[in-house]
Amino acid sequence: MRQYIAFLRGINGGLTLKMADLCKLFERLGFANIKTVLATGNVIFEASQSNRMDIASQIERLITSTYGYETVAILYTRDELSDLVEANPFHGITPSTKSSLQVSFTQRKAGRLPFDTPYDAPQKGYKVLGMIDDAICSVIDLSGATRPDLLAVLDRAFNKKVTTRNWNTIERCYRAMHAGANE
Repeated sequence: MRQYIAFLRGINGGLTLKMADLCKLFERLGFANIKTVLATGNVIFEASQSNRMDIASQIERLITSTYGYETVAILYTRDELSDLVEANPFHGITPSTKSSLQVSFTQRKAGRLPFDTPYDAPQKGYKVLGMIDDAICSVIDLSGATRPDLLAVLDRAFNKKVTTRNWNTIERCYRAMHAGANE
């Protein structure tokens, strides 16, 4: 069995769903040791299958057929999430109430950024630091001086095959995968 984390797009943002119900969906697919982290569609589980695109498709189809909501499931292995966290893409950046450190996960081969990185767009309220594999690391301005549009840019570039989490959530997911405990 291989451990994965699924980052699901739109859970409790577009589709209101209790985490216990989400775990039951994963059980129906035959996955084991299912845990959620926060209530935003972060699901740790084990699967005997190794083809992540097949697993993601199964999850997406079941959510759509059960709830009529089209989501995107992006899977990372424990080692891949560890590599991202250990790369520390936000090293030297001090988080504040006026900014958000974000990671946008894209489905493999779903598209590409419309600009080279790093890309600083202060007039648009964001700075894209770069990519680590298929994860786009960015800093979003929350000061109110701009209206950041990075998520819309990413939706267009990746045909909505993208989901975003803040860095604190990524770190919590990392700890949960390594601790094996619900958060």
